[in-house]
Amino acid sequence: MHKSCININQWPYGPGNMYGGYYEFKRETFFDTEKLYTGGNSLSAGSGCGIKGKEEVMVTENNSAIAMESGTLKVFATPAMAALMEKTAWKSVAPFLEKGQCTVGTKLNLSHSASTPIGMKVICESELVAIEGRKLVFKISASDEVGIIGECEHERFIVEDEKFQNKTDSKLKN
Repeated sequence: MHKSCININQWPYGPGNMYGGYYEFKRETFFDTEKLYTGGNSLSAGSGCGIKGKEEVMVTENNSAIAMESGTLKVFATPAMAALMEKTAWKSVAPFLEKGQCTVGTKLNLSHSASTPIGMKVICESELVAIEGRKLVFKISASDEVGIIGECEHERFIVEDEKFQNKTDSKLKN
């Protein structure tokens, strides 16, 4: 069961460049950091809900369905939209994690409801809606300059980055 969430009105805009796309970098933060760093865990149940993220990308040949081999058209690829949604979510909570922690995506239930042509901007917005221990649940939408093109529910888990990487790398030894 999801814990109830409070909105702390935090809205980061992240830098970056995804598949040759363009991002504007802005950052405005309006929140009480004490709410996020109580109990020894940066994102304790309920305390970080309401965190919002926003990322933008320009649709180019590099993130088209043809380039990503997910189709035959010169449109924004579903895998590119999925990656943008994940990026928007993880970047929104990254500033609130403890040193040595990161998040990993575990579930992405998305719909890609409208196509976007090369040359148009896609804007992705996420909101952290639930925290269950180490599990974070996000609602995410993506829009182009005309309207909504996709929506999803996304789950991520907070992990210790070195421990997680070492465990994954140990698969190479078998």
